[in-house]
Amino acid sequence: MRVSILDALSETELRLTLAKLDNLSLIEWADSLPEDIIEEAISLLEPGELELYDQANEYEEEELGRWAERKVIAIPFNISVERAQVLVAKYNVESASHIYLIDKQQRFRGMVDYIDLLSADPKARIKQLVLEHVNTLSANIALTEAVDAMERSAFAALPVLDERKRLVGEIDWKFALSTQREIYETRLMAGTGMDEGDDLFAPILKSSQKRGVWLGINLLTAILASVTIGLFEDVIAQVVALAVLMPIVASMGGIAGSQTLTLMVRSMALNQITSGNRFALIKNELGIGAINGLLWAAIIGAVAGLWFQSPLLGGTIALAIIVNIITAALFGYLSH
Repeated sequence: MRVSILDALSETELRLTLAKLDNLSLIEWADSLPEDIIEEAISLLEPGELELYDQANEYEEEELGRWAERKVIAIPFNISVERAQVLVAKYNVESASHIYLIDKQQRFRGMVDYIDLLSADPKARIKQLVLEHVNTLSANIALTEAVDAMERSAFAALPVLDERKRLVGEIDWKFALSTQREIYETRLMAGTGMDEGDDLFAPILKSSQKRGVWLGINLLTAILASVTIGLFEDVIAQVVALAVLMPIVASMGGIAGSQTLTLMVRSMALNQITSGNRFALIKNELGIGAINGLLWAAIIGAVAGLWFQSPLLGGTIALAIIVNIITAALFGYLSH
């Protein structure tokens, strides 16, 4: 979509558009735009933005340091409140919630609430206002870990430090919320064979190729199911009721598997699955599958037996329901 819009712009309009980008926007766009446009955008960056862009590129795509907001208010840690107020007044503080304190080597020395700074005694030292229990984040950790830390934090933003404890920037709750949503969407789309780059406006040929692969996999599984049913062709020919009841068994298993898979995808997005609780989770899902299997097997088996006046047929369908729902729950868990 971005490429199609940029193609429709004149050269002047394109340059005016690219000139408005800051370092974070360019980092985000870099993987989805042609190289020549990215190079032109880099050439239009202001020197300060270009330096921040180069610093971000020192980190891998999944590392927090690449996406940290580097435009933060950082002042010396050993000055007075009065001096700090003068320095902070030079920044754009419309959206600032915290002030970061650093030493001469740019190392992080604490975090101060902006409101506390405005109301403090001008003669006091700024380091006396440092907030306690502030968690710092390493620039080298994965985005998922940073989102988890932000979720557990009592602060609206957290500082990001490099391996030398120097202040790199910050992440706030808006970034964490946006990243969490992207992670969830990525995993949700992966379940259908697509990725986050796919959308309704993607080129027809490109979209058909990606979706075609998943349809091909689905076709193979459908053929496997058909071959399995074909092995019992003689039995089905003699007991026509089986052909009537088979879709019910398949449908019940499909719903049970989808329920488990949906819960697993959600748990993955919230990072609730760990190596310590995997066994408990699978035991829980199998237990749920067993209870629901027995319940609905009794109901459907009784209905089928009365419908076709055959207790044996009812028992066969009941057994199929139990096995299918438990198997669906198992594979719904394993699919994550």
